[in-house]
Amino acid sequence: MLALVREWRGDDRRALEHARHALDLYRELGQPVRQARSLDQVGWYEARLGDHATARAHCAEALVLCRRHDDPDGEANTLDSPGYIEHHDGDHRRAVGHYRQALARYRALGHTAMVAGALDHVGLPLAALGLRDEARAVWREALALYRDLECDEDAERLLRRLEELDGAERAVTG
Repeated sequence: MLALVREWRGDDRRALEHARHALDLYRELGQPVRQARSLDQVGWYEARLGDHATARAHCAEALVLCRRHDDPDGEANTLDSPGYIEHHDGDHRRAVGHYRQALARYRALGHTAMVAGALDHVGLPLAALGLRDEARAVWREALALYRDLECDEDAERLLRRLEELDGAERAVTG
C-alpha cells in the first residue's frame, strides 16, 4: 500500500523502493502469491522508470508464480504490465497481445473497473499500429464503463483521446 500511495503522489522511485521492500519480506515469509504480486508491482515501477529489461524479467517471474499458485487476479494484473512495457518499447503488436490476454481474464473474473482500464490501455498500441477503428471501439467501450463507474476524470481523458483520434484521421484523409 505504501508503494501505491507513492505512485498516486507521482513518486515512482519511492514507490519502487516500497515495492522492493515488500518483495523481500514476502520472500522471507515464504508467501508465493504475495511475492508474485510484489514482483509485478516492482516490474511496473521499473517499467514506468524506463528499466524495461529488468521490468520484463520481474513480470515474467510474477506470471510463473501466479500460474503455479492459481492466482487469476494476479495473473490478469501481471499480463497488463508487459503490455505497457512492449508498448513503450515500440512493439505494439506484442503489447496488444498482452493487453488482450489481461482483458480476457478481467472479463472472466467480472472485474468491470479492470476491464475498463485494459480497454483504455489496449487502445494506445492499436492506434500506434494505425488500427484506428479498433482503437476507437475499445475506447468507446471503456468510456461507457468509466461513465457507469462514475470515473469522470478517466471518461474525460478518453473523450479527449477519441477527439484527437478523430482529428488525426481527418487530417490524414482531409
